[in-house]
Amino acid sequence: MNIFIQEFKWNLKPTLIWALSLSCAGIFFICLYPSFTGDMEAVNKLMEQYPPEILKALGLGPDGLGSFQGFYSFVLVYIILCSSIQGLVTGIQVIGKESARKTCDFLFTKPISRIRILANKYLAVVLCMIISGFIYFGVSFLFANRYGGNYNHNIFYLLSSSVILTGLLFTALGFCIGCFLKKAKAPVFVGIGVGALCFGLQMLANMFDERALDFISPMSYVSPSYITLNQEYDYPLLICLIAAVVLLTLLGFWRYRTKDIHSA
Repeated sequence: MNIFIQEFKWNLKPTLIWALSLSCAGIFFICLYPSFTGDMEAVNKLMEQYPPEILKALGLGPDGLGSFQGFYSFVLVYIILCSSIQGLVTGIQVIGKESARKTCDFLFTKPISRIRILANKYLAVVLCMIISGFIYFGVSFLFANRYGGNYNHNIFYLLSSSVILTGLLFTALGFCIGCFLKKAKAPVFVGIGVGALCFGLQMLANMFDERALDFISPMSYVSPSYITLNQEYDYPLLICLIAAVVLLTLLGFWRYRTKDIHSA
């Protein structure tokens, strides 16, 4: 429990910074919505200049930008990208920062198993990601009520919850990556690189509308455009997301159980 509390304290400040950054991005986009509705004719003419495949690749849903949920699902793609990078960096640092601080030797001389230590650290990080997601959810909900007009609350809840779900998925992915790396150098650059790769896969899946691509694109598991159109999650992909979180977590624990620890 002491390890869990200490890890939570170490991650709380960066978690709040990430949550504030995501919330500010959400506030900025939501406050832009009235400007779009004020001149929809010009916006529609601008959208008509782009091929449908490009609009789909960018995450523009069937509602376009005419409704709040359509606009929000479009901008949420980029907020999810930021949340994914947060999850990757946070997950990689579960182990990486111990090597950076050269505290591995001290930590693993404690009279508890390596797996238990890792479990406490990982659970603390997962809790931080959930807190970050709920902070974004609450702030975006307040501003959506102020600037979103008469919008569909159910769609909004599902869309905003996708930030939490995707964050947890990429935390598990980052954790797994960190367990396989000998030394987690520059986790921010690794997170940005992996996040950009997954974002590119999502754009391809949207552009070609191939079902198989959705299953290999982690960011497509909770697709904002699908949620906006169907007012529910794509349940086969949601199950795939949950299975991926479990498998990546177990794989990380399995790898770390026999991993040689580099303390310096």
